[in-house]
Amino acid sequence: MARIFKKPYRVKLDREKNEEQEFGPGKPGMLVCRVCGAVYHRKAWRHGLGSFGLKSKARAPKTDTPVSHKICPACEMIRHKQFEGEIVIENVPRKDAPDILNLIDSFGRSAYSRDCQDRVISVESSGDRIRATTTENQLAKKIQASHKKAKLEIGHASAPSDVARARIIFPVQTN
Repeated sequence: MARIFKKPYRVKLDREKNEEQEFGPGKPGMLVCRVCGAVYHRKAWRHGLGSFGLKSKARAPKTDTPVSHKICPACEMIRHKQFEGEIVIENVPRKDAPDILNLIDSFGRSAYSRDCQDRVISVESSGDRIRATTTENQLAKKIQASHKKAKLEIGHASAPSDVARARIIFPVQTN
């Protein structure tokens, strides 16, 4: 077989960024959030000690795993007034405003039931404008999918930030 290249080249590519590189290696034992009661165990945050059969003991039964207290990343974001997703909804028709507020509330509850770190931080409503902040950034697409007439614009902050700002603009209503 003919040699196409004169020299063999070894190209080294950077490895894909995984959870360990982003958050560091898993911490030993169990961590319990002081604010919301979420539990960090085996590299993931989960809902409460009840799912592990614990109350608030110093050690987990049978496994002899040490239990310590800390504040989870979602509560830390809320404490420092940080967010990962911001949604600003403009020109909201009066008849759609309660539906949108209800959608934000129900989506926040269902997201929290799936993942204890996915929360709606705040919702502010004034006139024909609604502003919501979240610890994750999937809410804007859900709102736009349920209201097809609205226009969605998403902007992302520059690296290393994960913040996404979305504007949902309803067409102006003429009477």
